[in-house]
Amino acid sequence: EESCDFVKEQTVDVESKHEFITETEEVKTTESEKEEKTKTTSRHKVVTKVKEYHWKVTVNYSLFAFPGNDPESGKIVLQSREASTVIVTTGGKQSPLPSKTINRPIDLSLTWLLQNIAEDSFNCSFSINRAATSCRTPRQNEEIYAAIIFFNKMMDWSHRIIHHFVRVAGIIDTGTDGTPPPSAKPESHVDILSVNDNEIFVPVLPLFENLAESAESKAPSSSDSTNSSMLISLGEHEDKSGASPLLPIADINKFLSKQCHTLSCALKKLEESFPPSSAHTLISAPEASLVLLSHHIVSIAKYFCNGVECIEEMLRSQLVSAIGKEIQSEDFSEFFLFHNRKLFKNEFAPKPFCHAVRRPEHYPDGVLSIERKETGVFSTTKNNDPIVTFMRRIEGSSSPMFFPINAATSVEFTGERFLHAWICHEFGKERESRRGGFNLVARARQFSSFLLLIGTVSGPDSFDPQHAIILQNKDEVLIPLLLNQLPTPKEFKDAIQSLSPEQQRFAKSFRSKQ
Repeated sequence: EESCDFVKEQTVDVESKHEFITETEEVKTTESEKEEKTKTTSRHKVVTKVKEYHWKVTVNYSLFAFPGNDPESGKIVLQSREASTVIVTTGGKQSPLPSKTINRPIDLSLTWLLQNIAEDSFNCSFSINRAATSCRTPRQNEEIYAAIIFFNKMMDWSHRIIHHFVRVAGIIDTGTDGTPPPSAKPESHVDILSVNDNEIFVPVLPLFENLAESAESKAPSSSDSTNSSMLISLGEHEDKSGASPLLPIADINKFLSKQCHTLSCALKKLEESFPPSSAHTLISAPEASLVLLSHHIVSIAKYFCNGVECIEEMLRSQLVSAIGKEIQSEDFSEFFLFHNRKLFKNEFAPKPFCHAVRRPEHYPDGVLSIERKETGVFSTTKNNDPIVTFMRRIEGSSSPMFFPINAATSVEFTGERFLHAWICHEFGKERESRRGGFNLVARARQFSSFLLLIGTVSGPDSFDPQHAIILQNKDEVLIPLLLNQLPTPKEFKDAIQSLSPEQQRFAKSFRSKQ
């Protein structure tokens, strides 16, 4: 909460920085008829009368914790202070700040943090459920997702705290453009922007212990687990195999002791540099301590997120080193294609989408295929490589089909029919870049021609053409395919769940057309 009240109006004399000097020479004749010359020097300065307007600015804040969603219910005040100072403006009796301002609270939910602390012993109870289907790596699991979300919110909260006190410190220069008023007395003060946590040790580090090197020098004792000076206790944890690369609890407590020592030293320096809380200044040692702790919270959050990413990158580099390359979606497709040859019989195995266009008992007139385009310089796929699909073949002796050419005429056509099912492997980051990565390719042979129709099957024996082209004499057509995937039935059901019944019926009717 901030307020600004008018105190008084004062007129001060401001001397000019420039000085004017006048020299006067006077010649006098004495009785002995001698001339004496005398010089007189006079100095002048311009004095300007300036009106100053004094304003009393009061800042009141409170840092507290509270349970539930009611701030006034059972709150515990951690720190609070009401400070005031006088700022001086010139140029007009206009308030430099609003008469009263109630800022929005800067709040942070500590639910996740408290959920990972045991109620009876106050031990850290954070763990990763490795049996969950969503757990894939030490980084890719629900528990770490929640932790990173919390630490990101902590960083945002800390940045807002820092920004608030930096803004409060800048109130002193409000209305003067940083220039001190004429009646101001020179004084020295420490800038809040100089506060940082560079000298504070951050104990959050992705360290592993090399057991082969530390086995000889490591001498565990029973007193380590019962030392009263330990800062944390992770509960009963025994590694029967003795092969855990994690640091022992004693080393972790040494890290925390180092953090507490450096933090105490940094806070002591702030108490010596900034005025006490009883001083009539907006920024004192308690506010500087809050800024310092906010900087330290940001560092802890960054170290945690970077440490988790470091472990993830370490496992990823080990996997890439074991395989010998970084797997792309094309490599994943080749992997499945290799195993499909072993699992399926020849008549059911996936086959390349490449078909000859021919009349019965005649030489092919052309070729129709769907081919993959190169996705980049380091692509492992070859150009003009057809996609591989599951296929069902229907003999040409089945019932004919028709397609209309106008309102009164339909054309009958027969021949072999092929139903294809294609599994396109792609990673999430490649979805946008691979929409135009495939071509429908039609090629005609020399002295041959055929008609290519592209459309949809609108009924059991009807075909609705959308595009058509005639190819002849070595013509080659490459048609880019825009792969706009339809949502799965579950995704569609979840998307329309909150719609009205009329909107749901319309969405289902439109989806049936697709």
